[in-house]
Amino acid sequence: MPVLPNAYARGLAMRYVAYEVDGGRIGVLPDLLNGTWTVPRQDTPTLTLSYPSGDLGVRGGLLDGALEVAVELSYDGETWVEPYNGRFMTQSSEWNSLGDGTDSRRVELIHVGNRLEQALVWEVPEEAKASDGKYKFNSKNAGAILRTLWDAAVRRGWGASLGADFSAALDSAGQRWATITTLAFDPSATVLQVLKALSGMGMVDYRWRGRSLQVYNADGALARENAGLVWRLAGNLSAPESKDWGQLCTHVLVKGDEGKTWVFENPEAPAGLPRTEKVVDAGGVELEDTARAVAKATLASGANAAEEVKREWEAAGVRWQPFRDYQPGDWVMVERGPGRLERMRVAQTSVSQTETGRVSGHTTFGTALDDILSRVVKQQRGITGAASSAGGLVKPDPPSAKHVPRAPEGLVVSSVAVVRDDGSVRASVSLAWGAVTTDKDGVAVDVVGYEVSYRQLPSVRGPLYPVASGESVQIGGLGAGVEYAFMVRALSADGGGAWSAEVSHVTAVDVEPPPVPSVPVLSQTLGVLGVYWDGLGAGGQGMPADYDHVEVSVAVPGAAPGRFTEMPRPMQRTNLAGLEVREWEVALRTVDRVGNRSGWGGRARIVLEQNIDTDAIAKAVEEKIAAGDALQKAAREQTLKEMAHLTEAMTQVAVALVDTGPYPPDAGVVGKTQWVSPDARLFVLRKKGD
Repeated sequence: MPVLPNAYARGLAMRYVAYEVDGGRIGVLPDLLNGTWTVPRQDTPTLTLSYPSGDLGVRGGLLDGALEVAVELSYDGETWVEPYNGRFMTQSSEWNSLGDGTDSRRVELIHVGNRLEQALVWEVPEEAKASDGKYKFNSKNAGAILRTLWDAAVRRGWGASLGADFSAALDSAGQRWATITTLAFDPSATVLQVLKALSGMGMVDYRWRGRSLQVYNADGALARENAGLVWRLAGNLSAPESKDWGQLCTHVLVKGDEGKTWVFENPEAPAGLPRTEKVVDAGGVELEDTARAVAKATLASGANAAEEVKREWEAAGVRWQPFRDYQPGDWVMVERGPGRLERMRVAQTSVSQTETGRVSGHTTFGTALDDILSRVVKQQRGITGAASSAGGLVKPDPPSAKHVPRAPEGLVVSSVAVVRDDGSVRASVSLAWGAVTTDKDGVAVDVVGYEVSYRQLPSVRGPLYPVASGESVQIGGLGAGVEYAFMVRALSADGGGAWSAEVSHVTAVDVEPPPVPSVPVLSQTLGVLGVYWDGLGAGGQGMPADYDHVEVSVAVPGAAPGRFTEMPRPMQRTNLAGLEVREWEVALRTVDRVGNRSGWGGRARIVLEQNIDTDAIAKAVEEKIAAGDALQKAAREQTLKEMAHLTEAMTQVAVALVDTGPYPPDAGVVGKTQWVSPDARLFVLRKKGD
């Protein structure tokens, strides 16, 4: 039997509400047989429904025509809300007209965001038209580009019911747009292609609330740190994980401009991997530092097996409910093994409901490496000028006339931080500008190259950098986090043209933390806590060249970790005395040279035991003093001070006589010196010799 209209399944219920296209609410579709709603991060959501055929289902006939359907969720059986990315339109419907009535209709729906495919760049104003007819945006932010195309389409009659809650100045979180760019789009390009091009270049993140588009600065509001959410293994129906070693490589060849090539060895490739080579085409790259940045994604993916981490759940038995406790894009902690937690990003959530009201689903998580690779790929697109097939930097063929060129327009400066093999960080700066095709009077001119001038502020002079061809260049080896000013001019056979407006830019700094460290190995001797770390990441990877030290957290179990002490590179062990006799939880996090910190690694626990019962000794002294005469009572304070000194001295001796690490100590005291091995076994020095 079909589920009742507002039937509630413990934990989470889902229903579907019909709307007129571009209009108001019709009502609930109560006779659902089953439905599946899938929401990937930064991609198109999907919805599939199964509903009784013919007239057997209330309002079922509506599904055979144009209709909007909203997903609604309830966590208490009373309050229903439409989550983000939950509005769809019917696309196709299938049923069997000769059936006996038991067959169901299958309905495929497409997200309302797909309506951006129905709006084109269309008409290009003369003042914005490039020589090849494209719509050229000189030095514009993502909001200005999208609002220009969106508003023009609305004036033509498109998308009357759709909304966009960002402006040319501010994103949907009220933040100013972080980056500007110079791009050109063909009149046949759709607004959806433009949106995805901006997303693919790492400029924006986006989502939908009903019929309203929300666009944000990339890695901002939609990259929430949901640190309090710890997804445990218990409570899941299944926890499938997979690895793919197909991308592993030891060497990468980068092919740049004018036949230039660079070879980079992968220092993080697994030990014993046979020589495996990959090629990266990077048109427009002229410098080794830039080539290194372009190769970074391939090197990183070639060092570790690709992973897929999925958790399958039933709403009635899972602690964390989708779209209430977490959203796609959130960073959470996921248990990958007993006691082994890893910071991961919610990549996709799929929710299904049956006719009985049972709700289940699966959530897919991406590793920090996946996110880093995605960010690096976006940086690479920005370096090479690859936006999408629908747009790119305008590079028209120069005409044949020869005059002094006009000043270039739309100079855009960006940069990436490059960690060198010695651990130092430098900046590689990319410049792009609109092509110069005429002189200041509009007469065609034959441009033979460009010239870039840059200076470190507040200096008034700086070097010149020639550009043989093209409207972009990379300048490597600059200081990271340093402000520079850049200008460019075009060159013709008749000489150099006017300089562009000067653009200042603070070069990028390294913001990528080292890998989350592995779980430490703990030991104790005479009340001294020994902490040993194998120097590797949680996934078994080595530390990068700019790794500096590891912070050690010693906290009460369940408390938030915090820095207690640190082990500078290359230390991998430390001994901690003076801790209270109780249970402790120890975790590590890595820090690089510029202060980027990883997330806290997995926790290890230990119960410290008091080897010297100072309380019993003090109690015995008190009893002796109480039984003595006045002279003994007068000596009480001095005696207790001596006992405190003795306890401190014994603790210092204990620390001095205990060593930890992968190898036994080279010297010691026979019968006293002790060594704690990495697997927590205790050894005492019995004799000296080989």
